[in-house]
Amino acid sequence: MRAPRPFLALLALLALPGLAQDGEEPAVRVLPVVVTARRAAADPFEEPSIVHLLEREDLQRQLIRTLPEALWDVPGVMVQKTSNGQGSPYLRGFTGFRTVLLVDGIRLNNSVFREGPNQYWNTVDPLSLDRIEVVKGPTSALYGSDAIGGVVQAFTREREEFELDLDWDVSAYARAAEAERSVMSRVQFEGNVGREYGFLGGYSGGYFGDVRQGSGSVQDKTGGYWQQAGDGKFTLFPAEGAKLTVAHYEFDLNDAWRTHTTDQGEAFHGTTVGDDRMRRLDQDRRLTYAAIELERESPLFDKFRATVSLQEQREEEKRERADGRRERQGFRVLSPAVSLQLEKDSPAGKLAYGTEWYHDEVSSFRIDIDPRRTARTREVRRIQGPVGDRASYDTLGLFVQDEIEVFRDFVTVTLGARYTHVWLDAGEVEDPVTRREIRISEAWPSVVGSFRTLIKASENWHLFTGVNQGFRAPNLSDLTRFDSNRSGEIETPAPGLDPEHYLTMEAGSKLRFLPFEAQAAYYYTRIWDMILRQPTGRTIGREREVTKANAGDGFVHGVEGEFVAHLSDRVRWNAHISWQESVVEQFPTSAPVIEKDNLSRMAPLAWGGALRYTHPEPSWYVEISSRFAVKQDRLSPDDARDTQRIPPGGTPGYAVLTLRGGWQVNDNVRVTGAVENVTDANYRILGSGQQEPGVNGILATEIRFP
Repeated sequence: MRAPRPFLALLALLALPGLAQDGEEPAVRVLPVVVTARRAAADPFEEPSIVHLLEREDLQRQLIRTLPEALWDVPGVMVQKTSNGQGSPYLRGFTGFRTVLLVDGIRLNNSVFREGPNQYWNTVDPLSLDRIEVVKGPTSALYGSDAIGGVVQAFTREREEFELDLDWDVSAYARAAEAERSVMSRVQFEGNVGREYGFLGGYSGGYFGDVRQGSGSVQDKTGGYWQQAGDGKFTLFPAEGAKLTVAHYEFDLNDAWRTHTTDQGEAFHGTTVGDDRMRRLDQDRRLTYAAIELERESPLFDKFRATVSLQEQREEEKRERADGRRERQGFRVLSPAVSLQLEKDSPAGKLAYGTEWYHDEVSSFRIDIDPRRTARTREVRRIQGPVGDRASYDTLGLFVQDEIEVFRDFVTVTLGARYTHVWLDAGEVEDPVTRREIRISEAWPSVVGSFRTLIKASENWHLFTGVNQGFRAPNLSDLTRFDSNRSGEIETPAPGLDPEHYLTMEAGSKLRFLPFEAQAAYYYTRIWDMILRQPTGRTIGREREVTKANAGDGFVHGVEGEFVAHLSDRVRWNAHISWQESVVEQFPTSAPVIEKDNLSRMAPLAWGGALRYTHPEPSWYVEISSRFAVKQDRLSPDDARDTQRIPPGGTPGYAVLTLRGGWQVNDNVRVTGAVENVTDANYRILGSGQQEPGVNGILATEIRFP
């Protein structure tokens, strides 16, 4: 009975713009710049695709807890949470290894990313970020394998103030949330020597306890998890038009439970509860890189960027079954990479071209402990862990993009192409039938292209179309995974897979009649050879065995839109909506019979809005926002089997109302607060293993010591 109140709140949001003061003129706005959509700086309004930018002020207002949660209000994005410490955004129906996350231009994706939602985006410290860019749809021509649902790029902070010859600043940030039972903090130091040297570094920490859900009860009694992160970035400007960056990032996340598989879970509208006594994960990530950027005219480039990086990702899982059996497994991925990108404004158009190479060196382990056995046989070391041991995965890519003005100031065509070659070698893989060691070696070449058109119907109204190919090469998780996944299932190795192929056709429009802005698009993604889980009819232990096959031909299509009104220099209103639908061929049972059904975890019809009032002097703001989703009962066969996370008949809809506010006390002190889920709704995001927090008071303070 609580739903009508948020519904009335949305009606109020729709009506409130008419109450804006007519006598106030909109303030002059600095237009944003994004770089991800075309691998070059551009106004988002000039992009022939849907692009979203979340700037630092947006992240501060949202009081984000994790990187995935920063994408809550981006149309066409659904943020799934297996647990409080594991979040995975769905972009246009795809997640996990069918989306790409970049951190300062470097891929977070590696060859162990698994099918469906995973937790690896949570290993990016949200308190170290400056801004986030989101590009929707296949971008494989620029970013290679995995870029199907879209690309998200997170940019970390760096020193920006160089007015004084010698200057430094220290700041401290703290955030506490009641229903989340969480505290987060960050201490940051930054400074510069002249205009040539800059530094920014920080340390972040956080503890996240047992979540109190909307019904008022504590749903997670596992004791919570904790994380810590450290970072440092040096910038050097040795000459005009030259910049050298050296940076290092560390992130440790510890004791994050997969609660839904354990007896600590809680039923939601008929979901089942797991019987594991314990199942928790530790995640570690390290990234070090050096990048040089040049801006100068030469025959080959006007802009040049070269990056060398080394990334390490570790995972360890501890699990205790209902009968007392224990498992400890994990992996380590060491990923050196080199990339080179050049831009040139030439008679043939605006060129962006380059090459990149990523190498994964993977080791994995698994130890089974059965206390019911004798001392000699109690502990067994398996051939591999979650993926094949002693494995490597190499990706080499060459790309080019050309932006051509066909009719000056009217029609711009953007052509892109990419050649990618992938090599996989797994030295130690456990055969699920014989339980003997086997070796798997594969290689896949691929060529994809893109064709996009921007039509400037007027200075303030642009139309765009696009035809973009996408592909995803099978990775180590596809071919060698031997690990539990959904409710009561275990996935086994599947050699001999082929790449997935996609083709997206898109058409949309953008308006910028200041103070009004809007963008909307319809997209249709054709799918060939999608790698899907297929039941084998066998069981391993107490779990149903599933393997993988190139079974998924079908499509996803949808509509998404966003409207923003800067009604005055003090009042801003925005609204957004998204809808999607899919049909994909699948094997619903172990029988060799293909049926057409929904793609797993298709986001329901969702919409929302926000109204914000900002007072200039003294500086403060208040905001009311809302999010809505209808019931999602279009379930795939996999969804129907995922009984611990998806209720029988589908996930109920929800309506959530949030109040936010902030006060800039003086130049050095800022206080921000929010009351999320004001109506204390008890709701769950589709595919999640937990409910969201109930009414949740959040308070954050940032103090700067100049």
